[in-house]
Amino acid sequence: MECDVLVVGGGPAGTSAALHARRADPSKRVVLVSREPGYMRPAILAFVEDPSLDPSAISVGGGL
Repeated sequence: MECDVLVVGGGPAGTSAALHARRADPSKRVVLVSREPGYMRPAILAFVEDPSLDPSAISVGGGL
């Protein structure tokens, strides 16, 4: 798997970092890696979530 930006940690800070990286340059491939399986939705996520993100673009695994 190749990416332009790799964010490690899917909590509020990691999620915010990934979203800001994507907003800064939508052409960049941003990958967020979390130790938790699946897509976590911390309570704070409502404040940092980008409603334009496509949920089908979220993948689990990737062989990392």
